[in-house]
Amino acid sequence: MSIRQQVCYNLCAGLLICTFWLLTGISEANAAACVAGEFDATGTCETCIPGSYCPGDDATYECAAGFYQPLSGQASCLVSPPGSFVAFTGSIASTPCDVGTFQALSGQTSCDLAPAGKYVDTTGAIAATSCAVGTFQNLSGQGSCIDAPAGSYVDVTGATSAIPCAVGTFQALSGQSSCDLAPAGKYVDTTGAIAATSCPSGTWSYSAGSISVSACVDAPFLTISGDFYSAGTVNFGNELVGSTKGTTLTLTNSGLFDLNITDILIGGTNFSDFSLNLGASGNFCGSTSLVLAPGNSCDVGMDFSPSAMGYRTATLDFSHDSPLPTQIILDGDSTYAPVIEVPSTNVVLSNTVTSTTVTIRNTGGDNLLLGDIALANPLEYPFSLDSSACTGLSINPSASCSLTISYVGDLAGWSKSNNAYWVTLRETQYGFMLIGTLLTTGLFIRRKKYLLLIVMVVSIASLNSCGGGSDSNPGSDLVTDSFDIPSNDPVNGSVTVLVSYRP
Repeated sequence: MSIRQQVCYNLCAGLLICTFWLLTGISEANAAACVAGEFDATGTCETCIPGSYCPGDDATYECAAGFYQPLSGQASCLVSPPGSFVAFTGSIASTPCDVGTFQALSGQTSCDLAPAGKYVDTTGAIAATSCAVGTFQNLSGQGSCIDAPAGSYVDVTGATSAIPCAVGTFQALSGQSSCDLAPAGKYVDTTGAIAATSCPSGTWSYSAGSISVSACVDAPFLTISGDFYSAGTVNFGNELVGSTKGTTLTLTNSGLFDLNITDILIGGTNFSDFSLNLGASGNFCGSTSLVLAPGNSCDVGMDFSPSAMGYRTATLDFSHDSPLPTQIILDGDSTYAPVIEVPSTNVVLSNTVTSTTVTIRNTGGDNLLLGDIALANPLEYPFSLDSSACTGLSINPSASCSLTISYVGDLAGWSKSNNAYWVTLRETQYGFMLIGTLLTTGLFIRRKKYLLLIVMVVSIASLNSCGGGSDSNPGSDLVTDSFDIPSNDPVNGSVTVLVSYRP
């Protein structure tokens, strides 16, 4: 029972005025029953809806701009955080700031535009970012900055514009923080240039940052040309170890002033594999110290003699008064060559030695490839050749193979001279001579000074089966022939072996 009720019962029992007072107190007690988050809806407590709040005074209120409430039954609203805003009352959420805008404070009804010189490239940003060096932004509310265009630069952060390059300078790239000085040999006579201008042919500006063609004066220039020369390099290609390949370089003064060459030197890693030939006649330079007038030229010889396998390189340096330094790269590749060695190229057979072997060795540094042995110059009867162990063989360095040569004639002592076949028996020479292309021969019997001719018919095949050979003199017992051993030896591509038989 409330205090008012107690007072009425104690002091005013039965009186109408007390009854009215009592009833009023009961109504007030019922109204005070709504809690925070609820409001009195004509005597009934109801829950606050999202976007509003009920502080507990029986009333409900909309969230103000800059505030929001996503839940029901709440006694207060939430403040929009930095990086967002609430533009309207009764909102249930805050809105993130768009790209190009930001908000550093809470409880705000809008976002701020990124000022010129700055940008915002994300949503919900709490600050704008200054444009980096090399970039700028001349507008507000932007999501990115602009690269300084070629011919200009930006050297500070937060810039609102790019600065054109001054005379004597240029910038070929965009987004740069400075401009480049016109190098020696060039000039820039305008602002905002993207490239420097070369001095006229035969002239040179000796200082960087020249602002006028008047800075270009007559000068000497060394120009080099040659068969193996390209873009500052003399490339000799592949060359065998121990061999030499040469070329000629032409030195020309392409300037408008005398060129003084004081030295020409070979240096670098494999300098000993390269040599300089200055010559003493013709158009050769003749010395490492000389003067070339404008338009004149002279030659120097260059030799490459690799001493080991693999890539070989050196430098050729010129000391002179041309404004441009001159260093040439010398290079080449080298491989070991195969070398064929046949210790015995003169084979002699006899009645006691009718067969022998010939050894083929590779004394080089690369594989020796043998061709078809005795194909171009075959070994004929009465000799035979077994080359099966070597023909077409690839022989490794330091390795070898062997072939067999035999005498297989039935009658010892036969020899051939032109179209005649001869044999000596007991101081008498017997011979057969081929007459034209007929299968007829004349039989000659010669003893001392007398010669007897007997005409008879004989088969050439039968004649050959009796013996034969080649290239010996009538009246001699020696039978000779030869054959070739081809290979990929770059020096001795084919070796000839002489074979002879003496009874």
